[in-house]
Amino acid sequence: MKRVLILTVLIAGMLSSVVFGETVVVDDHFDDGAIGSNTTGVGEGFNVVAGLVNSTVTEADSKVTLNGPTHGGSRCSITSKDGAVLGGVLSRFEFLGVRFAVGNTGTGATARNCIGVKQGNDAWDFDDGLPTGFWVQFENTSLTTADGSGGWNGTSVLFYEANDNTKTVLATWTFNTLNWNTGTQNLTPILDIILDLGPDGYELTIEGDTVTLLSGSLSGSFPEGFTNEVTEGCATAYIQSENPGINISIDRIIITEGVTSGPYDPTPEDGEPTAGEVFDLNTADVTLGWKGGKDPQDVYPIDPAIHGYYIYLLKLTDFLNIDLCGDQ
Repeated sequence: MKRVLILTVLIAGMLSSVVFGETVVVDDHFDDGAIGSNTTGVGEGFNVVAGLVNSTVTEADSKVTLNGPTHGGSRCSITSKDGAVLGGVLSRFEFLGVRFAVGNTGTGATARNCIGVKQGNDAWDFDDGLPTGFWVQFENTSLTTADGSGGWNGTSVLFYEANDNTKTVLATWTFNTLNWNTGTQNLTPILDIILDLGPDGYELTIEGDTVTLLSGSLSGSFPEGFTNEVTEGCATAYIQSENPGINISIDRIIITEGVTSGPYDPTPEDGEPTAGEVFDLNTADVTLGWKGGKDPQDVYPIDPAIHGYYIYLLKLTDFLNIDLCGDQ
């Protein structure tokens, strides 16, 4: 399995600061004409279930399209052949350039379109049950019910599906522009959807449209008593819908393992426009301090009042050395 180790460099004042190692597990632009391979990117491509009531999965024009042309019985899915480790590190799943288009005009009440992160790399069919994983369902919440039945209701949801079919809803919202439920249909927004999954929490970022949060939170800690049963998270997408039937196209899917979340709250407690102690660039280094994020292992819990993390920035004409210090 081909993986790429990258170095992420945080930039401050045009100078390099901190370098973290991340592993790109999947980076598929869907540009080699075959969904089952990925000759131009990272990873081995995607597994597919298609052909159910004329459904198709195609790769063309640098995107993958899941098409359900007949009615709510038309259904198909893709799942990445490679996945990221979950449980001990922060892993990121990016679905970029997500587009929606009408695929059929069936008159029934089936609406199960979703993307997500599932256990294992097998492609799947809802008739065999919803796999264990984290799911984003668009414009409907039917997958949070026992049997997944029900037509469009205009509410989208992020939830976790357990091995025993228990559902844990993390957030619900409505899109402010994207709409195919009632009123004026608007399929013009193109979304970037990024889901971060860590040992203790999650963060869902949606770009391309604004949302109105209805319940829960798009980022936070998992509920008390929550157990994540996904050990290898693979990116997946599924369509099965009607009235109207909606196709999903995706420009690019990226899976990154070992993501390091950035610092927060860079404003000093004294309110001054500098952080830490500032020296004359002609005579000394410049010190920049900030509060660190939560330790992912909870081995060294951060107390912002006493813990400091500092970056030393040299003059632009000097050779760059990186030095981290502080209480740990």
